Amino acid sequence: MTLRQPPMPRRVFEVGFRAMARLVPVVSR
Repeated sequence: MTLRQPPMPRRVFEVGFRAMARLVPVVSR
């Protein structure tokens, strides 16, 4: 198996990370 970069770009990862950051405080209640 050859090492390849993740299919999702950094922008998508950042958007997902921000979405999780917003959901974390709501779920942590």
